[in-house]
Amino acid sequence: MPELVADCPRCGSRRITFDVRAAKTIGIQYGWQNWYETFCICRHCGRATIFVLSESVNSDYEHVHKVGILKIEGALNNYLNVESYVSIKDQATVVPPEHIPNNIEAVFKEEKAGTLPIFLKYGKCP
Repeated sequence: MPELVADCPRCGSRRITFDVRAAKTIGIQYGWQNWYETFCICRHCGRATIFVLSESVNSDYEHVHKVGILKIEGALNNYLNVESYVSIKDQATVVPPEHIPNNIEAVFKEEKAGTLPIFLKYGKCP
C-alpha cells in the first residue's frame, strides 16, 4: 500500500505517514501533469483526509502514469507534491447573475476564503 508523508490537518501531527487507500484523477495540466484527490488515513489519529496531489516535474511521472499511484511501493512523496487538502474552502461557489461585467463576475467565482474552486485551480476535471 502506498504511503504519503504530510502534516495531518485533523490531529496536527507534523510529517506523519498516511496510508493511501484511494485516488481519483481530477485534472491534467501541461498535457502531462496529473492532479489527484487521494483518500488517506493518518497513522497517528486514524482519521481520514483527502489530499490534493500533483505529479512532480522532478520525478519519473511516466512511471506513475504506467503503474498508477495505488500500486507504487513506498512513499508517494518521491513522485507527487502535496498541494492542499479538501476542506470547506472547496465548496461550490455562488452562480453570478446574468449580464454583469467580467470583473464583477470574477468576484462571484472566488470562494469566501479567497481561493478559486478546485476545478478552476487545477484545470478541467474529467
